[in-house]
Amino acid sequence: IGHFGLGSIYHNPPEELAEIWRDLLMFDPVLRGQFEYVILAFEGPTQSTTHYHWDRLLRSKEREWSRRLAAGGISSEPNRPTAEQSHSSPPTPMDMAVFQFVFHSAK
Repeated sequence: IGHFGLGSIYHNPPEELAEIWRDLLMFDPVLRGQFEYVILAFEGPTQSTTHYHWDRLLRSKEREWSRRLAAGGISSEPNRPTAEQSHSSPPTPMDMAVFQFVFHSAK
């Protein structure tokens, strides 16, 4: 099973998608037991859709701040969002780890 809308394009929430796949593959009466094994494919082991989401949000805030500053809507730059702030935020879970946790907790 491929990408499922995770990653830098669709930004679907990994935990929600993992729960959907878990419920379908492990608890759906029609699908349960129909597959000997399932391979879930990820872009890479360090892919973090949550990180992509927060990074995109920060870039959007930086652009808005720059537009307002250029238009004269802001007289100074206190509390300006910066890329450095993303390094001070808590680490985001990797998509593969989220899926492993969700599927492991279903046992």
